[in-house]
Amino acid sequence: MSRENVEVVKRLYDAFNRDDFDAGLALCDSGVVIDRSNSIGPDAQIYRGHPGLEEFWSQWKRAWAETRWEIDECVDSGDNVVVLGRLYARGAASGVTVEANVSQVVVVRGGKVLSSKLFQSRSDALEAAGLSE
Repeated sequence: MSRENVEVVKRLYDAFNRDDFDAGLALCDSGVVIDRSNSIGPDAQIYRGHPGLEEFWSQWKRAWAETRWEIDECVDSGDNVVVLGRLYARGAASGVTVEANVSQVVVVRGGKVLSSKLFQSRSDALEAAGLSE
């Protein structure tokens, strides 16, 4: 099942890269939890359910004029998918470009994303998924 979970995660990132919020939302369980409490940005909070995901997306779109996630690697570990890659963004107000590493653990079950948690390092994300470097 884990290979299918990786495909769900890739479709989610692809939907958001296409700015297709509805396609991304359809891949998420109604009780999805987006945990960005480890973020160094202003969105360092936990978003719950479809309404929380809509709030996150709305804040994200106001902050960034352009964004693109690139997945370098998806490490499958059962229901956990560790996503390692980069985010490229341009600030909506400032026009400043940003490149940041992405380390997340996405939990997928039954073809739906149950949660996504941001980490500040690859090793922290792998450890959270019960894996090591």
